[in-house]
This record gives sequence, structure tokens and C-alpha cells, in this order.
Amino acid sequence: MWNELRREVQEGTKLAPWTIWRVAVRVVLPIMGVVLVLGGVLWTCGIVGTPAKVLEKTLDPDRVIYNYEWFGSAYQHVRALDQQIVDAQQAVTAFETAAGARTGWDYNDKQEDARLHAILDGLRQQRHTEAAEYNARSAQKTRNFTKSDNLPERLED
Repeated sequence: MWNELRREVQEGTKLAPWTIWRVAVRVVLPIMGVVLVLGGVLWTCGIVGTPAKVLEKTLDPDRVIYNYEWFGSAYQHVRALDQQIVDAQQAVTAFETAAGARTGWDYNDKQEDARLHAILDGLRQQRHTEAAEYNARSAQKTRNFTKSDNLPERLED
């Protein structure tokens, strides 16, 4: 058969233009069909396996321990920020009391007041950010089950 086909191609008969089509139909198209079917099967398996991957990732012992420790650490950090805010507010109040009426302040007094207020504002903003992150992670279903029962569900901003 190959010899006949080769002879016909060399002689330029009618079968020569169809050899590419025959190769495509008999070889390339079946390969493309197999690739498409396998691709569809693998894609379907990926979709079916996704929940199992999420569950495995969520219940990984190292991740559970990390999340448990993170909630405790974050809560303590926010409590420390609360105390720092109280201390900074006391420093502002003490300075304003010691400095007297604001109309009598010189440049250095105004600078010190601005510095103390900047510290207080920075601590409040940091506390707000920390509480927001705690609340966001607490709202995530894949993390909040690792939180200790002794910790609050949400922190007030």
C-alpha cells in the first residue's frame, strides 16, 4: 500500500492531494479527541477534588495550631494597645493640666502637645487595624473554629 501511495504521489495522481487529509483524519483528529476527553476528565476531577483540598488545608495540624495561637496573640496585642491608649491619654491630660491654659503656651508647649496627640492617634489607629483584622479572621469559617472559647467573637473598634 505504501509503495502504491508513494508511486501515486510521485506521479501526481488524484490521491496525492488527499494524503494530508487522510493523515489528519486517521492520526491527528483521534489524538485531538483523546486530549479533549482527557482534559475534560481531569478538569472534572479537579472540580470534584477541590472541597477535599480545602478541607485538608483547613484541618492541617500546623495550620490549626497557628490559627489557635494567632487568635490568642492578637487578642493580647489589642489588650496591650488598650492599655497604651489609656497611658497616652493620661499623658496628654497630665501635660495639658501642667501646661495651663492653651493661650499661654509657647512654641515648645504646642510641639509637645502635638507630639503627644500624634502618639495617641497612632495608637488608636493601630488598635483599630488590629481589631479589624481579628474580626475579619474571626468571621472566616475556616479559622474561627480554632479560636479558644475564652476569646471574644468580635473586638469593638
